[in-house]
Amino acid sequence: MMETTDFAKQLSNYLSKYLPGERAASLHTIRSYRDTFVLFIAYMKKQKGLVAEKLHLENITKPVIVDFLNWLQDR
Repeated sequence: MMETTDFAKQLSNYLSKYLPGERAASLHTIRSYRDTFVLFIAYMKKQKGLVAEKLHLENITKPVIVDFLNWLQDR
């Protein structure tokens, strides 16, 4: 059985507990964040060669986020 990464755990908690519970975010906001992370995971696979199952928080750096935002803009 594959172990869940720290990224997967934190993302799941963020979308299912923090946003709706702590921040009282609307369903539309939560879906928007979810969709952005789907794009980020696709970017990490395509551009960095990291599949979701191997993605860890340490892989998410400021330069990676800047590259991701540029990638989104260029799409």
